[in-house]
Amino acid sequence: MSRSPCWIILLYLVLTAFTFTFAQNYCDPELCPSGRHVACQNSGRFVSGCSGEFVQVDAHIPLILQMHNERRNLIAGGGVSGFPSAVQMATMAWDTTLAQLAAYNALQCRMAHDECRNTNTYRYAGQNLSILFTRSVDVAVFLRQRIAAWFDENRDASSGDMENYQMRGGPAIGHFTTMVNERNNRVGCAIARFTDANNVQATLLACNYAVTNVVNNPVYRAGTAASECTTGRNSNYPNLCSPNEVYNYNQWSG
Repeated sequence: MSRSPCWIILLYLVLTAFTFTFAQNYCDPELCPSGRHVACQNSGRFVSGCSGEFVQVDAHIPLILQMHNERRNLIAGGGVSGFPSAVQMATMAWDTTLAQLAAYNALQCRMAHDECRNTNTYRYAGQNLSILFTRSVDVAVFLRQRIAAWFDENRDASSGDMENYQMRGGPAIGHFTTMVNERNNRVGCAIARFTDANNVQATLLACNYAVTNVVNNPVYRAGTAASECTTGRNSNYPNLCSPNEVYNYNQWSG
């Protein structure tokens, strides 16, 4: 009996949802003190009235990591005007759990941050979203444009924002600050194409990160590039720490 690609993807998400629930209790209130977890009692299906499918993201993981690490390396080396170099900027690697939780966000068929996507490992998980109102996209071009746009928010940020992150009005900088948070050594993304209940067609990119922007804490610490990396530098991105560098995701001041 044949199965359509959409049917297979939906079955995969349902099975993944079951695995998540079995492996970790995402409905545990201690995991999300201020909201509902995106995976709590989530059916693994697109919301009612929405017809969607997921892009197979595996082939695009190298590009997603490259887009992030090139820009992290640039700012960590003092290569962005107005921003200091960074003493311990992490190299980003892929995290499957963060990617699976990003897929749960995309099942909403709208660009809206979920209230919580924390895990036992990542108690302050961050999230960047972007949407294009068409289902017909070149995925590589879409990723390059959207991730670059997140980073380009640096034009509305300052070195003061890096030193001590605060919630503020004005143009958005949160995508940029999440991209360059020194502790963000893990990212996982999902891409969904859908037609919603109002017949609006769209492609949504959701990326989850090890940490989010935490008020009264630095986005990254300024100083000589990579000078506080305890495991050495990344050979491909010399302003970043090696992939073996260990970061504390869950302890923050204030």
